[in-house]
Amino acid sequence: MKSSIEFKKIKGGNVAKFVRSKKQRDDVPCSLEGCYLCETQSPILNQNRAILLLDYNIISDQIDAIENFEIINNCIIPLSEYLLLNKKNHQLFKRFNQVIDQRNIYIFPNEFHSEIIVSDENTIKKEDRQIMLFSKTVEYLLNHFLNISKDIKLIVLTNSNNKLKYFESKIYNNIDNKEYQENLSI
Repeated sequence: MKSSIEFKKIKGGNVAKFVRSKKQRDDVPCSLEGCYLCETQSPILNQNRAILLLDYNIISDQIDAIENFEIINNCIIPLSEYLLLNKKNHQLFKRFNQVIDQRNIYIFPNEFHSEIIVSDENTIKKEDRQIMLFSKTVEYLLNHFLNISKDIKLIVLTNSNNKLKYFESKIYNNIDNKEYQENLSI
C-alpha cells in the first residue's frame, strides 16, 4: 500500500488533510494468451500477432484511423494514458471506448503494478510523471514478454518526442542496438 498525504486550504480558511492510497499489486495480469507467468482468467491479446502499445498522443491524433482500420487490434493501453484521455477530451474518450468494445484492446492497470512505481510527489511535473510511468510500463511489458517468448513483438506507437528521448536515455541503454530493433519498433 502506497500513500501520499496532502494538505490543502479549503473554504473558510481551514486546512484539510487528504490521504490518497494506492495498493501496489504483483498479480496484475498482462492478458496475453498463453502467458504462464500471469494468472490471466480471460486473455484478450494474441501472442501470434504483434502487440501494439498506444499512448495518449497517438489515440488523440489518430482516432479516425483507429476507428476505421481493423489492423489497429491486439493493443495495450496503459491505464494512466486511458485516464489522461478521459481527463483531456471526454468526447474522444467516448469514441475510443466504442472501439475498445469492438476490438482486442486491453487496459493495463500500470499505476497499480508493484514493478511500475513512479512517485506522486509534487516535485515532479505531471507531464514528466506521465512520461516516466509510460516508459516504465514499456520496460516492464518488454521484459515480461521476453520471459514468455522471444517471438512476441511489442510495438510502441507514440509521436511524443519527450517519450522517445526518455526511451533512448533511460530504458534501452543496456540493450544493444540489434536486440532493440528486434524487440521494439518505435
